[in-house]
Amino acid sequence: MFHSKLAVAFVLLLLAVLLSACAATTEVEFEPAELQQPQAVDPEPAETVVEPAEIKAYSTDIAATAEQLYGSDPGSSKNATYKAAAIANPMLRYTVIYFDFNKSQITADAREILSHHADFMRTNPALKLRIEGHADQRGTSGYNLALGELRANAVRTLMAAYGVDGARISVISYGEEQPAIDGTSEEAFKLNRRAELIYP
Repeated sequence: MFHSKLAVAFVLLLLAVLLSACAATTEVEFEPAELQQPQAVDPEPAETVVEPAEIKAYSTDIAATAEQLYGSDPGSSKNATYKAAAIANPMLRYTVIYFDFNKSQITADAREILSHHADFMRTNPALKLRIEGHADQRGTSGYNLALGELRANAVRTLMAAYGVDGARISVISYGEEQPAIDGTSEEAFKLNRRAELIYP
């Protein structure tokens, strides 16, 4: 009887030692978020100003199609002052700004085009501008409406940064509802991801 009690006590003691050893060596794999030290973040590189010797409208892979669709056409603009200015300054004929897939950032070549439109608007303070945002057909209808609005607002924001009063610029999104061209090819998608500048 004594030996069985001794054996039970020994087993309990051994079990207690093992449990305490396990508790002492258990490591916490993750710290709670509020205790984690912030990691050093490299500052964003300064944006470089691109000043091409020769202005190339849009990226080269869609330039030929863009020229064919919009190159010498002032688009949907009806304003006579704009049409006359577009004859004198061919850069004003570019009334479509293209975007990368699922993005609303304005590219360097589009900034060059918009700078010409901003100059034109600053010298014609009575003019208004409507920016129509569009998306390709990928994504839901609601998402594409929101994306089209982001793109149109990005153009409006840049025009304001170039000195154009934002109150003169209206914004509307059509999402995927008004494609420039029909189709599901990558070329069609590129041409449908756009914002159009219209002088009413």
